[in-house]
Amino acid sequence: MHALILPGMDGTGELLREFTTSLTPEFTPGIVAYPQSERLGYSELVDHARTRLPHDRPFLLIAESFSGPIGIRLAAARPSGLQGLVLCATFAASPRAWSRPLHPLLMLPFPKPPTWQLMPFMMGRWSTPAWRLRQQAATSGMPAAVARHQLSEVLRVDVRSHLAQIDCPVLYLQASHDRLVPDACWRAIKARLPDARHARLEGPHFLLQHQPAQAAAIIKSHFASPAAALPAITGRCPGPRADAVDAAHRALNADLEPGGQCDRVPSLPVTNERGEQLLAVEMPPRAGSHGTFDVVLVVAWHDDRLLLVHNRRRGVWELPGGFVDPGEDPETSARRELFEESGQSAEVLASTASFTLARADGTLLRGLVYATTLRQPAAFTANVEIDAIDFWPSDHLPEPLSAIDRDIVQRVM
Repeated sequence: MHALILPGMDGTGELLREFTTSLTPEFTPGIVAYPQSERLGYSELVDHARTRLPHDRPFLLIAESFSGPIGIRLAAARPSGLQGLVLCATFAASPRAWSRPLHPLLMLPFPKPPTWQLMPFMMGRWSTPAWRLRQQAATSGMPAAVARHQLSEVLRVDVRSHLAQIDCPVLYLQASHDRLVPDACWRAIKARLPDARHARLEGPHFLLQHQPAQAAAIIKSHFASPAAALPAITGRCPGPRADAVDAAHRALNADLEPGGQCDRVPSLPVTNERGEQLLAVEMPPRAGSHGTFDVVLVVAWHDDRLLLVHNRRRGVWELPGGFVDPGEDPETSARRELFEESGQSAEVLASTASFTLARADGTLLRGLVYATTLRQPAAFTANVEIDAIDFWPSDHLPEPLSAIDRDIVQRVM
C-alpha cells in the first residue's frame, strides 16, 4: 500500500528518512514537500497536497505535527482509495489557544531564532548536537517571513468541524514528552471521533524522527496486517477489581477519560528477558476485533491472587499462555494453554485486552488477553515446560517475573 506523508513545519521531509525506511516493505512511502519560499496558508497547502494524492491505488495518509489540519481536511473530503489516517503529535485546533491574541506580533519582522536556542526547550533530553544540526539543515531554506506566517496559521487554525466527515480508520500517535502539543489536542480529536485509535510512545514532539521503527511498527499493526481493525491503543486502567470477569465486562463498557494514563503502568515499549518488545496494549478489545491473533495470555485469579506459572527453561514466572494453533480460535487456545501449563480449567473467559508484540527478530505478533476467576484450583503436576505454579497477591508479585507479563497484569488489574 502507498503511504503518503505530510511533513512537519519544515515542509521538506528531510527529517523523516529513517521513518520512511521503517515503513517498508509493507508500505511504499512518499512525502508531500511544501514550497519553503512561499507564504502559504493551510487552505493553500490543502490544495497543494490534494494534487499529490494517488488516484489509482489504495493509500494511507500520515500527517505529522503542523500538517495535522491538512490531513484532517483531506480525509474529510473522503478521497477515493484512502484506507486510513494517521495523526502524529498534532492537533485539529490551535494547540495553544491562549496565544491567539499574540497573532499580530508575528507580522513584525522578527528573525528566526537559532536552532540551538529552540531545540533544548522543545526537545528536552532528546536535544543532541547531531539532531540540532539536522533540524537546522532542514529549515535553512525557509525565510523568516514564511516561518512567522506558518506560526500564525497554527495559532488560528480550527478544523474540528471537519472531523465528523472522516469515515476511514484514524490512528493518533502521541509522544509521552511532547512540549508543543498537549494531551488536550488528542482529547479534542477523540471527542469528535470516538472510534479513533491511540498509541502513546516514549519520546519528544518529533516522534517519527526519534522513534521511527516503533512508530512504523504500530502503523503496520493497524493498517498492514489481517487484524487491522483494532481498538484504541491506550495505557488506561479500568477501575478496582472485585471479580476478574466482572472487571472485564466493566472495562468493555467503561466510559474512560480519553488518553488517560495509569501512573503505575510504565511507558511502552517494554522489553522482556528474550528481547521481545511490547509495543502497544489495547483496552478493551472492541467487538469484531478478534480477527487474526498469534498468541494468547490468561490472567486468572483466585481469592484475589494471580495465577503465575514458572517456566523451567527460562527460569522466570509468567502468565499462562502460548501460540494459537492452526484452526483454533483464540478462546480455545487460551483454555488449552491454561490447562496444559497449570492444570486449571476456566468456566468463563472474558477477552480484556489485545496487544502488539515485536519478537527479537523483528516479527510482529498480535495477542489477546483473557481474564477469568477460578472457583477451586486444581492439583498441578510439573511438566517439561512448567515446574511450578502459585497464586500471588497483586502487590507482591514474584521475581523474576517476565517484564511484558508484569506490564499487562498492571494494565488489566
